[in-house]
Amino acid sequence: MPVDWLPFSLPMKFRVGDPSKLMSKAVEVEISRSPNYQLTVSAEGSSDFHAEKIDQKATPQAVDLDLLGKPFNPSRLEGYLPLRHTISSHYTDAPVVKETGRAKALHVQYNSKSTPAFITEWLTNVPNNRIWPRTTDRERNITEWIMRDSIKVAEMEEKTSGLSRDHMRVDFNLPHISFLRFGKVQTDGIKETINTERAGFLEFHPGPEGMPDETMRRAVRRALEFLFGCGFAVLGETIFNEEGLPVIASAKSSFVPGGEQSPMPPALLHKEWRDGVDEELASKYIANFINYDSFERFNRFVWLWLYSFNAPLDMSAGYLGVSLEILRDAYYSRPENEPRSKLLPKSEWRAVLKTLQESLDNMTDIKNVDSISSKLNEIKSRLGDLNKVSAKKLNILLLNDLNLDYGDVETKALQARNDSVHGSIFGSNDYREVLQQTRSLQTLVSRVFLRMLGMDEFYYFDYGDRDPATSDPKAKPLKMKQGLTHFI
Repeated sequence: MPVDWLPFSLPMKFRVGDPSKLMSKAVEVEISRSPNYQLTVSAEGSSDFHAEKIDQKATPQAVDLDLLGKPFNPSRLEGYLPLRHTISSHYTDAPVVKETGRAKALHVQYNSKSTPAFITEWLTNVPNNRIWPRTTDRERNITEWIMRDSIKVAEMEEKTSGLSRDHMRVDFNLPHISFLRFGKVQTDGIKETINTERAGFLEFHPGPEGMPDETMRRAVRRALEFLFGCGFAVLGETIFNEEGLPVIASAKSSFVPGGEQSPMPPALLHKEWRDGVDEELASKYIANFINYDSFERFNRFVWLWLYSFNAPLDMSAGYLGVSLEILRDAYYSRPENEPRSKLLPKSEWRAVLKTLQESLDNMTDIKNVDSISSKLNEIKSRLGDLNKVSAKKLNILLLNDLNLDYGDVETKALQARNDSVHGSIFGSNDYREVLQQTRSLQTLVSRVFLRMLGMDEFYYFDYGDRDPATSDPKAKPLKMKQGLTHFI
C-alpha cells in the first residue's frame, strides 16, 4: 500500500452489487484512468441481456453502483454514465455484451469506525523545481524470510530511510482550516499512468468548526494555482484518522485547468530565493484570498487567467480581459468603492433618471407613438446603465484607485483585450507586438489581483522586462510600472 498516494492503484476490478443498473447486466467491471485523467469503466455481461430492450434514442443517465471488491472494503462508483455497448456472439445461446462508460469518482472504504482527522488531495502538475522550506522523513522496513518443511531457515530485515525537502506548511486561524501542507510526493508507490514527476499533495487539517467542505478546498486550490502559475488536477483524495490510516479513499475524474504548461508564477514567492517559498507570505496571501468577500468570483478569475497561457495568441488577451473584469466588478461591488463606478451620486442620478423617464412617457407628439411603445419601454429599461462609468475608463480608474503606476505598456495591454474580444485579425508581422501586449496584460492582471489582496510584500514578475543575461523576467515592486527593455 503506497503511503504518498491513494491506498489502491488503477486499474481495478470489482463485482457489481446490483447488476440490474447496468445496461449489460454485467457482474464485473474494470475501472481505469485514461490519459486525460478521466475514470473509464468497462463492463461485461452475458446470457440475460436482450438487445431489444435497449432504447437507442434514450439519453443515458448517470447512476451510482455499489461495488464488491476486496473483503471488508465496501466501494461505490459515483456518477457512472454508459457511453457505448457492443454485442458479440461467441455462442448461439450466450452472447457477450460489453459496455464502456465513464464515472465521476470511485470511493473505497477502509476503516469505517474511525473518526476522520484530516483530508489529503492527490494532485498532478505541481511544480517540481521549487526550494521547499520543510522536509519529510521516510523510513521503510522490509522483512524477508523463507521456510522449508514448515521450519524457518533464513530471515533478513532491511531498513532504509531518507530525507527530502518537498513541502510547505501554512497556518491559519480559520473556522474550518487550522493549517495545510502542500508539496511534492514520493512517486515510488504511484502505479497509475500519470506524470509522476509533478505529482503532489494538498493536506487539510480541520479548524474549530470541523473539516473544510469542497467549496473551501477548491478556493484554496485556486489560490495556490495562481500563486504557483499552473493548474492542478485532483486525481483523488484520502480521509485519514488520527493514526494516519485511511478511512475513505476516492479516485476522481479530473483535468488540469489551463493545461499542463510550464509554471508561470505571477510573483516572487520568497524575499531572497528566486525559487523559494516563503510560508509567511503564502499564509497571508491564502487567508486574504479566502476572506475577501467575493472570493467565489476569484475561482472563475483564476481559471481564465490560467487558460490565457494556453489559448491561441489572438484569443489569450480576451481571456485576460474577462478575468480583469471579474476583478474590477469584485472591487467596485464593495460598498465603499461602488460610488466610484458611477458618474453621478445616487441622489443626483435619481433626479436625472426621473426626468428622462418622464420625457419618454410624454412623447405624445411623435407620430405613431403607439407602434413604437415597446421599443420606448426597452429604452427606458436601459436608462440605468447611463450612469455607469464606461468599461475603458473604469479600467484606468481601477489602476488609479489601487495606486498602481502605469504607462504606455499597460495602456497598450488594455487595448489588446479590446482587439481580442472584437475579433481583430493580425498578420505575421504583428506577432511580436501582440505577444508583448498579451504578456504585459497577464502581468497587469496579476498586479491588480495582488494589490486587491493587500499583498504589497510580493514582487511581481514582469514578463515584458527580462534580464538580458538569463532571459528571466525581472522581479519588481507591485507599484512599479512595467517595462519592455528586453523581451523574448
